[in-house]
Parts: sequence; C-alpha cells; structure tokens
Amino acid sequence: MLYCWHQKAAPPPRPWAGYAAQIFVVANLIVLDTNVLIDLLEATPRGQEAKQLLESMDASTVIGYSLITRFELLATPEVAHHQRAHTLLEALKPIGLSQPIIDRAAELFVSRYSRQRRKIPDALIAATAIESGAALLTL
Repeated sequence: MLYCWHQKAAPPPRPWAGYAAQIFVVANLIVLDTNVLIDLLEATPRGQEAKQLLESMDASTVIGYSLITRFELLATPEVAHHQRAHTLLEALKPIGLSQPIIDRAAELFVSRYSRQRRKIPDALIAATAIESGAALLTL
C-alpha cells in the first residue's frame, strides 16, 4: 500500500486506504521515497500501483526525489540496474541537500527515527520533503 504525507495535512487514521489520492490535492511537489522508485524499477505490484497513481496526477504536479535516493539507487554493482535507474531519474526533479534539510533530518532522527530503528537516509528523505513543502510518497 502506498502512503503519502504532507506537513500541512493532519495525519490520516489507519488504515491509510485512499489517503494518498487525497493528499495530492494540497501538494504541487511530491518527493518519492527510495522504496517507491525501487518498486517502479522492478515493476512490482506496488510499483504498478505507484505508477498508476503518478500517472493520474495533474500535469502541474512536480515529481522529485532526494539526492540521497539517487545514491541509494545507484549504490549497486549491477550495470542494467544503473541504466534503468538513470532513465527513471532523468524524468524526475532532483532535490539537493541543504543546511535546513540536514538540520531537520537531525531533529527527525533524534525525536522519532532512532526510536523507530529507521536509518539516517530515511530522515534525510523525509526532511527533504518537509523543507521543500512537498508530499512524501512511500511504501
């Protein structure tokens, strides 16, 4: 199931069904988490769900990714994977790291992520969405 969160929206009640489609109304920028891009590359059922959702977006919606995601996708020795990843990433907006993103990621990690056993890249990607005023699409 796809999950989408935007800082201007109240967190949805669980289950999250239908929430992703609703949140895109308030966000004109969507940051894709690494797991969404991996599933898109591997054409998994979740990747197909993400593809359909992204294709249904308004043409003015910008779809981007954190440069941390770029690293995570390309940090593999598989040449074929690199080629597919490069092709996919070229169609999306890269969002670089900045001091506000790093600072927000540190806050997230200390306050939430370390207790949930999430990793630093997760905090950086979430902070990228927050500081960019974007919705974060994840699985």
